[in-house]
Amino acid sequence: MANVFYLPLGASFAEVFATGLAQRLGAQPQSERAQMQVFFNTTRTQRRVMAHLLEDHRYSGFLPRFSRVDEAGPEERLIPALARRLVLARLVRALLEGAPTLAPQSAAFDLAESLAALLDEMLEAGCAPSDIAALEPAEFAEHWQKGALFFAVLAEEWPALKSAQFESAVDPGEALCRRVEAAIAQWQQSPPQAPVIVAGSTGSRPPTHMLLRAVAALPNGAVVLPGVDVSLSEQERDECAEAPEHPQHGISRFLQAVGMTAAECVPWVDGLAAHPRQTLVSNALRPAPVTDQWRAAAPALSRDIAEATQALTLLETTSPLQEADAVAFAMRKAVAEEKTVALVTPDRSLARQVGTALTRWGITPDDSAGQPLHLTAPGVFLRLVAGVFSPAFTIARLVALLRHPLCLVQSEDRPSHLLKVEELEILLAETPALALREGLASIDDPPTEDWADWIAWLQSLFGPKLAGFPTYQPRPLAKHLAEHLSFAERLSGAGGEAEGLWAKTDGAETRKAMTVLSEAAGYSGDITHAEYQRLLDAHLASQTLRAESFQADPRVRIFGTLEARSEAADVMILAGLNDGVWPKLPAPDPWLNLKMRAQLGLASPERQVGLSAHDFQSAIAAREVILSRAVHDGSAPSVASRWLTRLLNLIGGLGDAGGQALEEMRRKGQELTAQASLLDAPIPSDPAPRPAPATPQGSFPKQIFVTQVETLIRDPYAVYARQVLGLKALKKLGEERDARDRGTAFHQMLEAFARQTQEVWPPQPEALLHTLAQEAFTASGATPTQTALWTARLSSITQKLVAHLKARYDRGRLQGAELKGIIAVAGVQLGAYADRIDRRADGRLDLIDYKTGKPPSAKQITSFAKQMPLTGLIAMRGGFTEQLEEIGAIGLQGLNTDFDSQPVPPELQDWDALATEFATLVAYFNADAAAWPARLRPQMITFASDYDHLSRRGEWDDGAAPYVERVGDG
Repeated sequence: MANVFYLPLGASFAEVFATGLAQRLGAQPQSERAQMQVFFNTTRTQRRVMAHLLEDHRYSGFLPRFSRVDEAGPEERLIPALARRLVLARLVRALLEGAPTLAPQSAAFDLAESLAALLDEMLEAGCAPSDIAALEPAEFAEHWQKGALFFAVLAEEWPALKSAQFESAVDPGEALCRRVEAAIAQWQQSPPQAPVIVAGSTGSRPPTHMLLRAVAALPNGAVVLPGVDVSLSEQERDECAEAPEHPQHGISRFLQAVGMTAAECVPWVDGLAAHPRQTLVSNALRPAPVTDQWRAAAPALSRDIAEATQALTLLETTSPLQEADAVAFAMRKAVAEEKTVALVTPDRSLARQVGTALTRWGITPDDSAGQPLHLTAPGVFLRLVAGVFSPAFTIARLVALLRHPLCLVQSEDRPSHLLKVEELEILLAETPALALREGLASIDDPPTEDWADWIAWLQSLFGPKLAGFPTYQPRPLAKHLAEHLSFAERLSGAGGEAEGLWAKTDGAETRKAMTVLSEAAGYSGDITHAEYQRLLDAHLASQTLRAESFQADPRVRIFGTLEARSEAADVMILAGLNDGVWPKLPAPDPWLNLKMRAQLGLASPERQVGLSAHDFQSAIAAREVILSRAVHDGSAPSVASRWLTRLLNLIGGLGDAGGQALEEMRRKGQELTAQASLLDAPIPSDPAPRPAPATPQGSFPKQIFVTQVETLIRDPYAVYARQVLGLKALKKLGEERDARDRGTAFHQMLEAFARQTQEVWPPQPEALLHTLAQEAFTASGATPTQTALWTARLSSITQKLVAHLKARYDRGRLQGAELKGIIAVAGVQLGAYADRIDRRADGRLDLIDYKTGKPPSAKQITSFAKQMPLTGLIAMRGGFTEQLEEIGAIGLQGLNTDFDSQPVPPELQDWDALATEFATLVAYFNADAAAWPARLRPQMITFASDYDHLSRRGEWDDGAAPYVERVGDG
């Protein structure tokens, strides 16, 4: 009989295994204890078992020899993972050069990583690249045929290339197979007298499966399986063995392989009773073809449903951020109740958000995954510096780099430096050219002398990089690294090893990671800077920094799903339970389809779902469990995890008892969410009233433009803030351009076109129009995506626009484009910029204003859209040229898809009456105690005001009465 033991679901594997091991060790002499070998599935499980053995003086004496399952047998020299990836990337690049439709060259590193993983998987399964080449490629689509041809090349070149580059080193998959085979051969030749135990592994990989079978057959061997569902019948276990997505699939396959039933397995420790929840979850996770058996199981499940769900909480939040806050609150609540608590989730973003939320209570969780180096301060700094060598480096990224805590970290001038960075951001906020070269070149009038020295320092530091952009071609990785690190250390001010960029633990670990990259650089061919950036990001993201052990709270832990098999806590929180997150859907395989994998004898991708399901089944069997998910991810609804959906459907289908249990689970979750939301609830206060500041007499601005008159009529408060208080909104560096910026760019295009076609109509007006448009879009700072959208918008009206401009050209002579005009009315300078003014043969002027949106209607022009009537008034009184007696035509032309136009109604061309109307408006706001209410006429306001936050809009609505308050006295 094979020596197979098990721990049931819900048992803390590390703790219970340590208890059983201590019992067995106590019965052996000290000399034999040290000869015992124990193999674990992970290093973390090994550490936790040792910790449990040593705590509370549970065990004293010699310890067995602990190691991982992949350390069985004699050690093999491995090919360095990064070096192998770089060599494979060279092969992939060669493939992509011959088959450019297969993938872009930029995907070489990602494809090399997936190729390395596939190589290991094949070697572990006893396959070779030549086996893929032997498949019948005609059966598959062209994409897979090209992949098969590449594997034929790989089968020929990889062994020789591997031998030349790495001598006797072997692939990790091959090394694991060799070590396991050598260990088994040694045991068969000379069976070990001391016990050999494999603990915590389900044998999901072929070599470990083989190791488990060999150990189970040894006279003194023992296999301890984790999370065995003892409630399954043998028929159900046979069904699980055929369903790779089932949580018990791996265990069932192993038991079949050793010729055992689950009933023949021995509990590792006596007295571990199954909880009714295990039966409930086991039924919920049955293979899909046999879920009809729920009906037969329903009476027994219904009888025990209250006990099974008593310690279950269902937490459903509206967003991932709310989920993180609620989970953090639940963890803090568990600590207050003197319980241990663990968050189990594969979602690293959610885990980091929870960790951040816990800081409000001064709690640092013990996070098993640690923090990726690319998110540490040195990692972020190095990634920002790498961007300096890219033509896409912008002023916004420069400001982020100069503001980084590691920039000039050791300099005494850092405080002054930060002030200048703030000034630089303000100075260049309105600069449309956001490229670094143009941005720095535009600073021709520094505010102060020391500021000029600082700009000179920037130019000396970044100038050589700017000059090098056009000539950057693929080059060796070592050169990329040397230049990158040299520049980073100069900018940081790093001195010795313990200073600047490489200081503290995160700096030291980042330096080690960069050293590893430097040591592997010789294996890479020439790469572009963009490829170097992707390689750097991926390399730093693959390395993690664990929190200092003395900082972490031992009561609060964050686990990945694998740790859920071996660890337990008083409260287990299973979070991120959405499909695509947990379980994570199998990643698309760029090399093999399902049929090819089956022919090669490789495991189905659904096997990974089964392993994840086992993690879920192990974790949900804890004493107290919170199941958590966000029902929305961003703006779209999310789909609940398939396991959670099955569980809730089963509970809800158990009659009144099931309905009450489900309702209670949700009630407890809603209570948690409500309590957590109180932490960020605003302090109750009276909302601000709708403002209407009343100014002293004579406060009206001395100059106003016609575009602001409409704002004055609709939203007087905005004119008060801009013109009276002198407050001007600043754009953010890197802020995406909006519809107003698009309108400005279209106007610049039309102005340039008008001036270039003033004398001669071009032979290809459409081409000229688009050329000028691209220049205007680039100057506006539009992103490539915006430029493409704006170009498409222009293309949709190009024919109509050219016909309109040709008609203007034929009718008269261009008098001016974007021409400025000013006249005095009621003691105020009234100004306008006319988009286009044409002089007819009879001397009359045509005034045209272009709108990229829909032009205002005649009724709107009569009520508040006074821009063009007032522009006509300025033209009649000589504001643009000489004084006129009559205007030929005045109106607005839309640059929308309808290309509709709107002339100024004839009744609004009574210029004296218009001047009187404007003078009345000025007199009203110039009087003593004149009120400037916010959003006086909000209808048809298409843009949010730059001053909405100043007026505290949102605390009042448009129907609220204005609160008139005297300002400006004294």
